[in-house]
Amino acid sequence: VEVRLELGTRSYAYDWRLYLREKTVRRLNRERPPEQRLHFRKKTTLAYAMLAELHQHLPAGFQVYVLFDSWYAANRLLTFCRRRGWQVVCAIKSNRKLDDQKLAQWPQALQHQRYQRVQLTAPDQRPRTYLVRTLQGKLTKLPFEVCVLIRQRHPRDKHPKYFLCTDLSLSAQQILSLYQKRWPIEVDNFYVKQHLGLADFRVQSYEAIEKWFAVVFLTLGFLQWRLNHERTQTHWHSLADVVRHHRYEHARTLLETACQEAAQVSDSLSVLKRFLCQAA
Repeated sequence: VEVRLELGTRSYAYDWRLYLREKTVRRLNRERPPEQRLHFRKKTTLAYAMLAELHQHLPAGFQVYVLFDSWYAANRLLTFCRRRGWQVVCAIKSNRKLDDQKLAQWPQALQHQRYQRVQLTAPDQRPRTYLVRTLQGKLTKLPFEVCVLIRQRHPRDKHPKYFLCTDLSLSAQQILSLYQKRWPIEVDNFYVKQHLGLADFRVQSYEAIEKWFAVVFLTLGFLQWRLNHERTQTHWHSLADVVRHHRYEHARTLLETACQEAAQVSDSLSVLKRFLCQAA
């Protein structure tokens, strides 16, 4: 579970927690002494702990919008954010109740209400137009009012998406544009799993897995720092550009070192053989 912090045009993976399924915790505890037993914690509990820690480091009066998908739209997390003056924009499941009626039942109740057209730019930079209806009311067991958007791709869409916003002053366009800012965390997940080796570990103990995760996220933090603070003339658009340039730097350093050593010993064949063996 990751918390990503975005300020202006810069963003970082601020914190992370290792999530283990309940049956995984039970399996690991069979081989651990009683004083070292692990405790199962839900994803919402992990997110709550990270946000509580983040709150201690934010300056007073700072306007914060917390974005998450429907898995984290628990009442406890929503209430936690509002009590600290934070606003929430998130996806929400269709079985939640707004004013004692399930969200899945609202499209039928609003079938005669006009749609609002909202145009967004997809991650592939293509424009997308969505049909949106807006509701306002209280979710079950929540003391404050929220705005709920019902978003459809077309009028016959049988599987609309639902979004919640606690800032009642925002328009549907602003709410969905804000929610789009959650996409980079999915990009982080892709990089740590596919390119930085998060899914490649072969260790089995909890401590070893946790250390492996720490190394992977340290690497991610380094790449994000270079992306945000690089002072060269090269303009990077994504982490892929940083990784490509980083590999180029290593290759160049290796070649320069080999050439300098070959010039000193006047035996290019032995130097070439040694460096090729190291590269292999």
